[in-house]
Amino acid sequence: MLAWVELDEPGGNRNRYKIVEQTRITSDGSYLLDGLEERPVYVMAIDWKSPEKDEFYPPCYYPGTVARNEAKKVRFDEGKSIDGIDIHLKKKGKFILKGVVKDEATNNAVPKALVTVHHRDMLFDRVTTYTDEQGRYRIDSLGTGIFLVHVDANPSGFVRARKPVTINAATKTSRLDFTLKPGVVISGKFVNENRDDIQIGPRAYGLAYRYGYPNPETMSWSGARNKYGTKGRAGSNTFNSEQGDYEEEYMDFPTPSTFIIEGIIPGKTVFRFHPKTEGQIVKEILYNGRNIRETGLETKPGQEIKDITIVIGTP
Repeated sequence: MLAWVELDEPGGNRNRYKIVEQTRITSDGSYLLDGLEERPVYVMAIDWKSPEKDEFYPPCYYPGTVARNEAKKVRFDEGKSIDGIDIHLKKKGKFILKGVVKDEATNNAVPKALVTVHHRDMLFDRVTTYTDEQGRYRIDSLGTGIFLVHVDANPSGFVRARKPVTINAATKTSRLDFTLKPGVVISGKFVNENRDDIQIGPRAYGLAYRYGYPNPETMSWSGARNKYGTKGRAGSNTFNSEQGDYEEEYMDFPTPSTFIIEGIIPGKTVFRFHPKTEGQIVKEILYNGRNIRETGLETKPGQEIKDITIVIGTP
């Protein structure tokens, strides 16, 4: 359960909404949101683990609607509490979004792609589904508004993509198709200065990105976990520029000594890694005997690159 407010601060598509309190729903369906200020809030229920399922409950707002514009504010006086703010979960809304996801190179359908939808100005109201064997997806639990639609087929080697869509009361069913570009799969390992394999700490993270990134950004969310992804997938939230292809991908760690980056956009690829352990830094990033830490690496669509070696040492 979330309690959130709409901010009065200017900011266009960024930082318009803020979560002020959140809690888990207990086994009997009850919840308690405490520590709230006296200002009115919106209350919302969301299934955070929904990407692990093919069918799930979307975000539902008080008084039990999947449409944000139909949500009601909960108002109370300072020092008082309110009971009986019930939300009746629904799996269907009034509006439908559907489409087909295909491979740009072959025009074949892309199955098992994770489709994530959220309001353009709000990250924490996401709805997700997966494409079927014909590459089709359908989400019938939306209200009206301006949304960003993300498609993640990284586990199949495709570059993630996103497009905006506007759903209004005049059109009950909207269609939005995607054509995904073949990406690059990159993997490697971590070693010390003696070239012995080492294990990284649990707080470490890394990424690869196309040279020239970042571009000007707008609020765009990509933190949903793809259940078909690599074990140890980072699932990190990232903020990316408008519509189009993602220009960065985070490292996933199949083991504490190895990493993989799936579906990075082709081109000049630059790597960054942060050990997050005191006294450790990246000394070199090696490929075919060359240090590519600063220069990066030229990559091509559909390419698989192995044996990247990240050397960790001391300053």
